[in-house]
Amino acid sequence: MRRGKPAFHVKEGVSKALLVGHKMLAYGFDIALSHGKEVAKLYVDSWNEVVSGEIDEVDFNKKDYDYYHKTAKEQIFEAYNRIIDLKTAGLFSSACKVGALEANMTGDILKVFSDYGREIGLAYQLADDLVDLANGEMIESVVLPLLNRLDNKPKLGFLKKQGIKRKFARNQDKIKQYYIDEIQKHVKKAQELSKSELIPESNYKELMIEAPTYIINRMLSDIKLSV
Repeated sequence: MRRGKPAFHVKEGVSKALLVGHKMLAYGFDIALSHGKEVAKLYVDSWNEVVSGEIDEVDFNKKDYDYYHKTAKEQIFEAYNRIIDLKTAGLFSSACKVGALEANMTGDILKVFSDYGREIGLAYQLADDLVDLANGEMIESVVLPLLNRLDNKPKLGFLKKQGIKRKFARNQDKIKQYYIDEIQKHVKKAQELSKSELIPESNYKELMIEAPTYIINRMLSDIKLSV
Protein backbone atom coordinates (compact mmCIF):
# COMPACT_ATOMS: atom_id res chain seq x y z
CA MET A 1 0.00 0.00 0.00
CA ARG A 2 1.17 3.50 -0.82
CA ARG A 3 -0.81 6.49 0.43
CA GLY A 4 -3.68 4.11 1.18
CA LYS A 5 -3.77 2.53 -2.29
CA PRO A 6 -2.18 -0.62 -3.75
CA ALA A 7 1.23 0.10 -5.32
CA PHE A 8 1.58 -0.34 -9.09
CA HIS A 9 3.68 -3.50 -8.72
CA VAL A 10 0.91 -5.04 -6.60
CA LYS A 11 -1.75 -4.32 -9.23
CA GLU A 12 0.30 -5.04 -12.36
CA GLY A 13 3.23 -7.19 -11.19
CA VAL A 14 6.90 -6.50 -10.42
CA SER A 15 8.11 -7.15 -13.99
CA LYS A 16 5.76 -4.61 -15.54
CA ALA A 17 6.49 -2.09 -12.81
CA LEU A 18 10.24 -2.31 -13.50
CA LEU A 19 9.78 -2.01 -17.26
CA VAL A 20 7.37 0.93 -17.01
CA GLY A 21 9.85 2.63 -14.68
CA HIS A 22 12.63 2.27 -17.27
CA LYS A 23 10.32 3.57 -19.99
CA MET A 24 9.46 6.64 -17.91
CA LEU A 25 13.18 7.33 -17.47
CA ALA A 26 13.61 7.29 -21.25
CA TYR A 27 10.71 9.73 -21.68
CA GLY A 28 12.20 11.98 -19.04
CA PHE A 29 15.64 11.99 -20.66
CA ASP A 30 14.08 12.81 -24.02
CA ILE A 31 12.38 15.85 -22.46
CA ALA A 32 15.63 16.88 -20.75
CA LEU A 33 17.53 16.65 -24.06
CA SER A 34 15.00 18.95 -25.70
CA HIS A 35 16.08 21.63 -23.19
CA GLY A 36 19.78 21.35 -24.00
CA LYS A 37 22.88 19.48 -22.94
CA GLU A 38 23.19 21.18 -19.52
CA VAL A 39 19.69 20.11 -18.49
CA ALA A 40 20.24 16.61 -19.89
CA LYS A 41 23.48 16.28 -17.89
CA LEU A 42 21.67 17.46 -14.76
CA TYR A 43 18.98 14.80 -15.39
CA VAL A 44 21.53 11.98 -15.63
CA ASP A 45 23.54 13.18 -12.63
CA SER A 46 20.38 13.53 -10.53
CA TRP A 47 19.18 10.04 -11.33
CA ASN A 48 22.62 8.63 -10.54
CA GLU A 49 22.50 10.39 -7.17
CA VAL A 50 19.03 9.01 -6.40
CA VAL A 51 20.01 5.44 -7.29
CA SER A 52 23.18 5.75 -5.18
CA GLY A 53 21.03 6.76 -2.22
CA GLU A 54 18.67 3.83 -2.76
CA ILE A 55 21.62 1.38 -3.00
CA ASP A 56 23.06 2.80 0.23
CA GLU A 57 19.68 2.25 1.89
CA VAL A 58 19.47 -1.35 0.67
CA ASP A 59 23.01 -2.05 1.92
CA PHE A 60 22.29 -0.38 5.25
CA ASN A 61 19.16 -2.49 5.75
CA LYS A 62 21.18 -5.69 5.23
CA LYS A 63 23.20 -5.09 8.38
CA ASP A 64 22.28 -7.29 11.32
CA TYR A 65 20.76 -6.21 14.61
CA ASP A 66 24.12 -6.45 16.38
CA TYR A 67 25.49 -3.69 14.14
CA TYR A 68 22.54 -1.40 14.85
CA HIS A 69 22.67 -2.11 18.57
CA LYS A 70 26.40 -1.34 18.89
CA THR A 71 26.51 1.60 16.50
CA ALA A 72 26.29 5.02 18.14
CA LYS A 73 23.01 6.85 17.71
CA GLU A 74 24.85 9.74 16.03
CA GLN A 75 26.22 7.38 13.37
CA ILE A 76 22.73 6.00 12.68
CA PHE A 77 21.44 9.56 12.26
CA GLU A 78 24.39 10.43 10.01
CA ALA A 79 23.71 7.43 7.75
CA TYR A 80 20.00 8.25 7.65
CA ASN A 81 20.63 11.88 6.71
CA ARG A 82 23.16 10.90 4.02
CA ILE A 83 20.66 8.51 2.42
CA ILE A 84 17.76 10.97 2.34
CA ASP A 85 20.09 13.65 1.03
CA LEU A 86 20.94 11.44 -1.96
CA LYS A 87 17.62 9.74 -2.68
CA THR A 88 15.24 12.68 -2.16
CA ALA A 89 16.93 16.02 -1.56
CA GLY A 90 18.96 15.65 -4.76
CA LEU A 91 15.76 15.59 -6.83
CA PHE A 92 14.38 18.72 -5.17
CA SER A 93 17.75 20.40 -5.68
CA SER A 94 17.81 19.56 -9.39
CA ALA A 95 14.20 20.69 -9.87
CA CYS A 96 15.03 24.13 -8.49
CA LYS A 97 18.32 24.36 -10.37
CA VAL A 98 16.73 23.44 -13.70
CA GLY A 99 14.17 26.19 -13.16
CA ALA A 100 17.02 28.67 -12.76
CA LEU A 101 18.70 27.30 -15.89
CA GLU A 102 15.47 27.72 -17.87
CA ALA A 103 15.43 31.35 -16.71
CA ASN A 104 18.95 31.73 -18.19
CA MET A 105 20.57 32.24 -14.80
CA THR A 106 24.30 31.61 -14.45
CA GLY A 107 26.98 31.68 -11.78
CA ASP A 108 26.45 31.76 -8.02
CA ILE A 109 22.67 32.07 -8.22
CA LEU A 110 22.47 28.51 -9.56
CA LYS A 111 24.01 27.24 -6.32
CA VAL A 112 21.50 29.26 -4.29
CA PHE A 113 18.59 27.62 -6.10
CA SER A 114 20.23 24.20 -5.91
CA ASP A 115 20.84 24.49 -2.16
CA TYR A 116 17.34 25.90 -1.62
CA GLY A 117 15.78 22.84 -3.25
CA ARG A 118 18.03 20.47 -1.32
CA GLU A 119 16.96 21.92 2.04
CA ILE A 120 13.27 21.59 1.11
CA GLY A 121 13.90 18.02 -0.05
CA LEU A 122 15.52 17.07 3.25
CA ALA A 123 12.62 18.58 5.21
CA TYR A 124 10.11 16.87 2.92
CA GLN A 125 11.58 13.38 3.33
CA LEU A 126 11.81 13.81 7.10
CA ALA A 127 8.15 14.87 7.18
CA ASP A 128 7.18 11.96 4.92
CA ASP A 129 8.99 9.48 7.17
CA LEU A 130 7.37 10.93 10.29
CA VAL A 131 3.91 10.54 8.72
CA ASP A 132 4.71 6.94 7.75
CA LEU A 133 5.92 6.14 11.26
CA ALA A 134 2.84 7.68 12.85
CA ASN A 135 0.67 5.57 10.52
CA GLY A 136 2.57 2.36 11.35
CA GLU A 137 4.28 2.03 7.96
CA MET A 138 8.04 1.92 7.12
CA ILE A 139 8.27 -1.90 7.01
CA GLU A 140 11.75 -1.96 5.44
CA SER A 141 13.71 1.24 5.76
CA VAL A 142 16.77 2.86 7.25
CA VAL A 143 14.25 4.56 9.56
CA LEU A 144 13.77 1.32 11.48
CA PRO A 145 17.24 1.20 13.11
CA LEU A 146 16.81 4.88 13.87
CA LEU A 147 13.46 4.10 15.50
CA ASN A 148 15.14 1.35 17.53
CA ARG A 149 17.77 3.82 18.77
CA LEU A 150 15.04 6.24 19.84
CA ASP A 151 13.05 3.45 21.54
CA ASN A 152 13.21 3.04 25.30
CA LYS A 153 12.92 -0.75 24.97
CA PRO A 154 14.67 -1.89 21.75
CA LYS A 155 14.11 -5.55 20.88
CA LEU A 156 15.56 -8.09 18.50
CA GLY A 157 13.67 -9.22 15.43
CA PHE A 158 11.97 -7.92 12.32
CA LEU A 159 9.57 -5.07 12.97
CA LYS A 160 6.05 -5.80 11.84
CA LYS A 161 3.52 -3.04 11.30
CA GLN A 162 2.05 -3.54 14.79
CA GLY A 163 5.55 -3.35 16.28
CA ILE A 164 6.21 -0.01 14.63
CA LYS A 165 2.96 1.36 16.00
CA ARG A 166 3.86 0.19 19.51
CA LYS A 167 7.35 1.64 19.33
CA PHE A 168 6.03 4.93 18.00
CA ALA A 169 3.30 5.11 20.65
CA ARG A 170 5.82 4.34 23.39
CA ASN A 171 8.24 7.06 22.25
CA GLN A 172 6.09 9.38 20.17
CA ASP A 173 7.01 12.59 22.01
CA LYS A 174 10.74 11.91 21.62
CA ILE A 175 10.38 10.81 17.98
CA LYS A 176 8.14 13.71 16.99
CA GLN A 177 10.50 16.18 18.66
CA TYR A 178 13.51 14.77 16.84
CA TYR A 179 11.78 14.99 13.47
CA ILE A 180 10.20 18.41 14.03
CA ASP A 181 13.55 19.86 15.16
CA GLU A 182 15.28 18.49 12.06
CA ILE A 183 12.50 19.61 9.73
CA GLN A 184 12.47 23.14 11.16
CA LYS A 185 16.25 23.35 10.75
CA HIS A 186 16.04 22.62 7.02
CA VAL A 187 12.97 24.82 6.47
CA LYS A 188 14.80 27.74 8.11
CA LYS A 189 17.87 27.19 5.90
CA ALA A 190 15.67 27.14 2.78
CA GLN A 191 13.99 30.39 3.85
CA GLU A 192 17.36 32.03 4.46
CA LEU A 193 18.54 30.99 0.99
CA SER A 194 15.36 32.35 -0.60
CA LYS A 195 16.19 35.79 0.82
CA SER A 196 19.55 35.89 -0.99
CA GLU A 197 20.44 39.23 -2.56
CA LEU A 198 21.30 37.30 -5.73
CA ILE A 199 17.59 36.63 -6.31
CA PRO A 200 15.81 39.66 -7.80
CA GLU A 201 12.94 41.13 -5.77
CA SER A 202 9.53 40.00 -7.05
CA ASN A 203 6.32 38.27 -6.01
CA TYR A 204 8.04 34.99 -6.86
CA LYS A 205 10.75 35.66 -4.30
CA GLU A 206 8.03 36.09 -1.66
CA LEU A 207 6.56 32.77 -2.82
CA MET A 208 9.95 31.11 -2.38
CA ILE A 209 10.09 32.30 1.22
CA GLU A 210 6.63 30.90 2.00
CA ALA A 211 6.87 27.68 -0.04
CA PRO A 212 8.97 25.51 2.35
CA THR A 213 6.54 25.91 5.27
CA TYR A 214 3.51 25.40 3.03
CA ILE A 215 4.90 22.22 1.43
CA ILE A 216 5.92 20.63 4.72
CA ASN A 217 2.72 21.54 6.54
CA ARG A 218 0.65 19.98 3.76
CA MET A 219 2.55 16.75 4.37
CA LEU A 220 2.30 16.93 8.18
CA SER A 221 -1.41 17.82 8.16
CA ASP A 222 -2.10 14.10 7.75
CA ILE A 223 -1.00 13.60 11.37
CA LYS A 224 -2.21 17.00 12.62
CA LEU A 225 1.26 18.54 13.05
CA SER A 226 2.86 21.68 11.63
CA VAL A 227 6.15 23.58 11.69
